[in-house]
Amino acid sequence: MTRSNDYAADFVDVAISMEQALDEAGIFTALHAACERMLGPTHLSGYVAALNRRTVRRAFATGMEEFPVEAIRDWLAGADGPPPVSPARPGSHPLVFHRLTSNNQPVGGFVLETATLAAEGKTVVDQLARLTSSSLLTLQRRKLSQLVLEALEQSEEAISFYDEEDGVVFSNPAYHRVFPYYPDRQGLLGARHLDLYKLDLEAGVIDDPLARSDPDAYLAERARLADRLVDSHREIQPLGGRVYIYSRVKSKTGATMSRRIDVTEQWQATAQLRERERELKELVFRDALTGLHNRAFLREHIAGITAAIEAGAVDGFGVLLIDLNDFKVVNDGYGHDAGDQVLRVVAQRISGTVGTDNVVARLGGDEFVVVLQNQTARPVLSSLARKLIATIGQPIETSARIFRMGASIGIAMSPGTGGAGIPESGTRDVLVDADVAMYATKSQRPKTSDYAFFRPAMLDALTQRRNMVDALRTAVAEQNFELHYQPRFSTHTRELLGFEALLRWRDDQGRPVPPSRFIPLLEEAGLIEQVGEWVLATACRQAQSWPAHLSIAVNVSPLQVCNPRFSMKIVETLAHTSLSPHRLELEITESVFLENEQIAIQRLTEWRNLGVRVALDDFGKGYSSLDYLSWVPVDIIKLDRTFIARFDPNAPDERVKAILRSVIDLGKALGMIVIAEGVEREDQLDLLRSIGCPQVQGFLLGRPIPLSALPLLLSKTG
Repeated sequence: MTRSNDYAADFVDVAISMEQALDEAGIFTALHAACERMLGPTHLSGYVAALNRRTVRRAFATGMEEFPVEAIRDWLAGADGPPPVSPARPGSHPLVFHRLTSNNQPVGGFVLETATLAAEGKTVVDQLARLTSSSLLTLQRRKLSQLVLEALEQSEEAISFYDEEDGVVFSNPAYHRVFPYYPDRQGLLGARHLDLYKLDLEAGVIDDPLARSDPDAYLAERARLADRLVDSHREIQPLGGRVYIYSRVKSKTGATMSRRIDVTEQWQATAQLRERERELKELVFRDALTGLHNRAFLREHIAGITAAIEAGAVDGFGVLLIDLNDFKVVNDGYGHDAGDQVLRVVAQRISGTVGTDNVVARLGGDEFVVVLQNQTARPVLSSLARKLIATIGQPIETSARIFRMGASIGIAMSPGTGGAGIPESGTRDVLVDADVAMYATKSQRPKTSDYAFFRPAMLDALTQRRNMVDALRTAVAEQNFELHYQPRFSTHTRELLGFEALLRWRDDQGRPVPPSRFIPLLEEAGLIEQVGEWVLATACRQAQSWPAHLSIAVNVSPLQVCNPRFSMKIVETLAHTSLSPHRLELEITESVFLENEQIAIQRLTEWRNLGVRVALDDFGKGYSSLDYLSWVPVDIIKLDRTFIARFDPNAPDERVKAILRSVIDLGKALGMIVIAEGVEREDQLDLLRSIGCPQVQGFLLGRPIPLSALPLLLSKTG
């Protein structure tokens, strides 16, 4: 190409053309004309992302087949996504795809085809793309500005804008209907704030005692109010026989917007105005989703009751703080619409159980509060907590599926009422106490629906818990974890078959912390997925160097199962570590099916399609039955240690033996591997060998060991 000396003028021309364009098609027309001049014959299709960033439409095309809008939308939305595929055409040239963005948000894109596109031409296209992106953004902003301006012009509210330097910069027609004695819109420009009040005083329309008695003092007071205006100010302003809600809001630019809403009729009808104020206050104190009272109301209500207690008008009050168990699974697995439906149903059930004489509020998220005035009797509060747990636990039908929600309830009573371990002189925050009691309940293992009364000792436990969570956050950031490996053996030959990766962590003093303590905290703090990915990557990397017949099993949390990103993480890990997929086993528990059956089955199927094996851990511990094996897509069944622990050679339980044999036989018939966990005695191993269990795991044959001890074990079993 030889026209580089003319590019500067060309770019000026195209910039002017785009700036003058009235719509997106005009911008792309200018782009096409510029490409024709600079690159030669060009085919071009231009696309626009609408203001909502979700709708995509084609705004311009010349000689090029249209791509499916869905493909274009996905391409524009995905920062790293591939461009759509075009059908092959005889004599076609390579296509150039360009996203047009602003602040990482798509504003449009274009596809062009030209016979020659050397390095110099690509630079030209990049520069033209930047001009196009800027022009599209400017056009969108002009449209938004026009929409706002039209709304201001047509508004029934009297609106004006003014600032300290330029005075009045805008006033709408409604404003001049309120102030007919002002100059017209053009003549009002530049007028100062106090100039307007002087005009009001001259017209005699200000209905204010100070304005009538001392106009200068009135103007001085208005000046002080203007100087003190930081964000916003709102007042009732009588003016010219009418009454307005007068509000002023200062923007970040320094300009102030004034608004006047005529409320004369409401003001004259005192009862109606009071009702309106009550409704406005009600809106402030209501939760938009559930219709319950909100946190702001709750604080004011408790403050009122506390004052009544001090005055001797109220004996005391009790508080129940309710938190739904595993609500995050609903939101993450089925979306916020399903979560909102659940919250609305729960709100109705709590209100119906508590009754209208008491206050029910939603603190936010999945937390609710019940306040019972003049009620501090522990038996009554306990009874109500049990009723709430039973009511909340009933099936909840949504558009997504039917859920069963558990609840953890913390109970506290107002200071001075006793019974909750609070001293008579206590001034503790009863909501905080209820929250502490709720967390004490929620931290119980296994997690079940329950309630607890606040005790001061709970504060120490909560402090220790929070300190441990902080330490875990640091450990996650610095990857201060390690893996121990528990071996698995053939029942008949005691041949080493593989390992299960077990997460281990030491506190700041170097002391090992039991997994039963820190893993639930990782789940509640939202850290378990990040740690789970580290475990997967580390275990696969370390297992890659083992003999090829040894497998590695990794535990997967329910949150990881719900997350579609985890399947991609498996693919990435196998690629980076070069571990054969058939050597990786992912262990899940039955809880993933109880919470999210359809998604769980979909994810497990995805993993198996990758060649990875799936194991159902702790089989027989909870609700699982032989029916699970007929439809759950797993390759391995791991019998829970409770089965094995119940076997006593001195008093054999034939029922346990029969159940074990049934599971083993059914697993074999379905092509599944059966592994017995918790084998700690020779008689247990003998039993499993006699009924045909193929693999075992337990302290009898091998305890979990660190990575450094693996070479010795491998040398002994090799």
